[in-house]
Amino acid sequence: MEDRVIFQYMEIDMAQSAALSFCDPAQFSSFANEEFWMKAFPQKLKDRIGQYKNFADRRMRIMSKWMYFFLYARMSHSKVNMSDINMMESDFFRAAKLFFHGFDYQATGQPFHHESNLKFCASHNENLVVSMCSENAIGIDSESTTTAIREELMNLLHADEYNFWKANGGSQELALSLWTMKEAASKALGIGMLRDWNDWSCLDLASPGLNKKWIYQSILIVPTQRLTICYEKI
Repeated sequence: MEDRVIFQYMEIDMAQSAALSFCDPAQFSSFANEEFWMKAFPQKLKDRIGQYKNFADRRMRIMSKWMYFFLYARMSHSKVNMSDINMMESDFFRAAKLFFHGFDYQATGQPFHHESNLKFCASHNENLVVSMCSENAIGIDSESTTTAIREELMNLLHADEYNFWKANGGSQELALSLWTMKEAASKALGIGMLRDWNDWSCLDLASPGLNKKWIYQSILIVPTQRLTICYEKI
C-alpha cells in the first residue's frame, strides 16, 4: 500500500474525557482494499458494513471503525505503534482485532466497547468522516456549511424548532444548526429515525422520556465542515 493512513486528532473540552478523529475519505486510496481492512473485523461487523451496497458508503464506514480504534488507543494510552497501521502482522493490527471483537452496538444502535467505558459515534458525508468517543453518551452530525436546508425539510421538525427558526430570521445558517443539532441528539438518545422528528424538540435539553440533560457544542472542523456534538451532562 502506497499511502499512510493519518487521522486528524482533536481533544474536546467537555465535562468528561472525549476526543474525535476526522479525515477526508478521498485522501486515502488504501481504504479501497476492503478485504485488507475488514480482516480485523468480526463477522457480525463485516455483515453490518456489507449491508451498504455502494462502495463509497462501505469505505466511509470502514474508516470510521478504524478511527474508533485509533481513538480508543489514544485515550487508553496504548503503547501500540500507530505508524504500523498498514502492517497486517504488526502489534497495531493484532491490538485492533482484539478491540473490534469487543466492539458492539446497543439495541438502540449506539456503538460501544465491552471492555472499556467508552461510547462511540460517527458521521459521514462525501467530504468528511468523523468519529468520536467519550465516557458518556454522545451523538454527532457533520454537514457542509454550504448545505441548503429547504423549508419543506424544516417542516419535518418539531413545531418549537420550526417556530424558533422563523422567529430568528429563518436563515440557512440557523436551519443548518438546528438540523445538525437534531441529528446529533437523535444519535445520542438512540432514537435515530425510529421516532417521528416532529414528536420531540432538540431545543428541550431534557431528553424525551429519559430525564437526562444534554449539551450541544458546535465546531468548525475545517472551513467548509461544521460538526455538532450532543453529549450527556454529568
